[in-house]
Amino acid sequence: MFRAAAPPLCWATSQISFFVPPYTGQKEFSWVKKSRPQPPANGIITKASSTVRRQAMEESAPSIATLTAENLALRRELERYRSIVHQLHIGVYIYELEDSADDRTLMMIDANPAVEQLTGIPTGEQIGKTLDQNFPGLRDQGIPQAYARVVTTGENLETESVYGDERVINAAFYVRAVPLPNNEVGVFFDNITLRKQTELALKQLNAELEQRVAERTAALQHSQNLLCHVLDYAPAAISIKDLEGRFMLVNQRAADLLGMKATELVGKLDHELLPPEHIAKWRRAEDKVVRTGQPVVQQDTIPQSDGVHTFLSSRTPVFNDENQIYAIGAVSTDISERVKDEDELLRTTEALRESQQLLRTIFQHLPVAVLLKAAEDGRFVLWNHGCERLFGRSADDVIGKNDYDIFPREQADRFRAKDVEVLQAKRAHEIAEEFVQSATLGQRIVRTNKIPIVNEHDEATHLLTICTDLTDEKRAAQERADLQNQIIEAQQHALRELSTPLLPLSNKVVLMPIIGTIDSRRASQVMETLLQGVAQHNAEIAIVDITGVQVVDTQVANAFIQSARAVQLLGAQVLLTGIRPEVAQTLVQLGVDLEGVLSRGSLQAGIAHALRLARSAA
Repeated sequence: MFRAAAPPLCWATSQISFFVPPYTGQKEFSWVKKSRPQPPANGIITKASSTVRRQAMEESAPSIATLTAENLALRRELERYRSIVHQLHIGVYIYELEDSADDRTLMMIDANPAVEQLTGIPTGEQIGKTLDQNFPGLRDQGIPQAYARVVTTGENLETESVYGDERVINAAFYVRAVPLPNNEVGVFFDNITLRKQTELALKQLNAELEQRVAERTAALQHSQNLLCHVLDYAPAAISIKDLEGRFMLVNQRAADLLGMKATELVGKLDHELLPPEHIAKWRRAEDKVVRTGQPVVQQDTIPQSDGVHTFLSSRTPVFNDENQIYAIGAVSTDISERVKDEDELLRTTEALRESQQLLRTIFQHLPVAVLLKAAEDGRFVLWNHGCERLFGRSADDVIGKNDYDIFPREQADRFRAKDVEVLQAKRAHEIAEEFVQSATLGQRIVRTNKIPIVNEHDEATHLLTICTDLTDEKRAAQERADLQNQIIEAQQHALRELSTPLLPLSNKVVLMPIIGTIDSRRASQVMETLLQGVAQHNAEIAIVDITGVQVVDTQVANAFIQSARAVQLLGAQVLLTGIRPEVAQTLVQLGVDLEGVLSRGSLQAGIAHALRLARSAA
């Protein structure tokens, strides 16, 4: 509720209603003239009927018109002020201290819309409540007490409330309280959190910058001291000369090279210290630095007591404040040992390159397939000519691929499983024989050796595989075996013929001398040969000489008897010769039936007897 002083012509209390914005609803404004003159004795004021009877009513008519005009002007002015307050972005409260002795009776009677935006509480929920009811926490900060003092003392209050600490500000408000008539106080407040946070950040940044400046200053001083120390103890020769060749700065290493003290060198010209040929080379490099404004790096040679040393010198321009070159800095490092090492390294590298080329040539021309795979994913790293011949794939087609890109899946699964097994065991493994499919040769038989390559951390990084094609060797071996069997059979046939020879002595007589041991196989061979010979030669007498038979047992005796009977079936007669006394005794003891078999003691006697029989038969 806003109240204004009553016009000077109003000596009664008038109730006038105004329509105000929706956030406050319908309000009543009262103008009270506290120091008005006493009304006429005969004046009568009736509030209930809103009628004022006065004896001199006609005389007061002009005063009512004036009052109405002023009332309208005041209402317009009030609306202007209210519109201004309504549009303010700062919060405006109006409190009424109902009891001057009790600050707890500070009642909120009005507020502008900005209050809701700043506090987050709808204005309608705050009006009609005390300050303690709306904001209980403010009493601990002395806010209600301070507002009450503004009412009682009539003095303004201006303050800032900051919530947070010296490092972080969570919220901040600017508050100004001014006394109003009728025990009221107007409170203006604004959210200054961002400003306070910015001020705190600037303060912290300023402190940080001051600290950094102090640290940087100390660091620069320290760096300068270190630089001086480094310059004096640096292994490189460091110097600065003006454009005339006069030394402006020289470190201890440069002074040592020239055989003087650093303090003695400053101010001297370079051509006073070194031979002309060295100075001429230096001057060409320095002129290039001045001409291009860029560093120049070259090798310099300086004679020393132990011989000529090689230095790598870098000359750089030194600019003044006007960005003009006024001096040249030089840093020279003795690289004599490095030059020697580089020459040695060059020779070693060349030797290694030749060795590598030699090994590559050997690797490519090995008569076996050699390949190298990465342990991680099985991709091919090396693939020699032997692999190209065996598998029918070039190195360009294979390098970077794996087994599944080259071979049938079943074969690739077998290869990969064996590779993983060898890599995990980290031991070499040999597959004596396995079948692989070649793109050009078909199925091949190979012997495979898998060798894991292990690094210094005992980690398998690659797998070396050597495949030897055994197909031709196996085929040749089979051919050799077949040929050997044929030879053996031929030899056995020849041996059979030699061991059981059949010699025709005449048209009717054949001779079979037997030498060695008689077993069942040879006995069968003897019978077969003897029968074939008798039939072939149409012989009537077959002489079997056993002079060379050392042992005659039942098996041998039976073989002779069976052969004799078989010959008899062909119409011929067997004549047994060469029977020694011990053989005759054995035959008798064995009870061998020699009926129908002729016998003679010697081969000579047997031949003679057989020939006589043949002639007599003729």
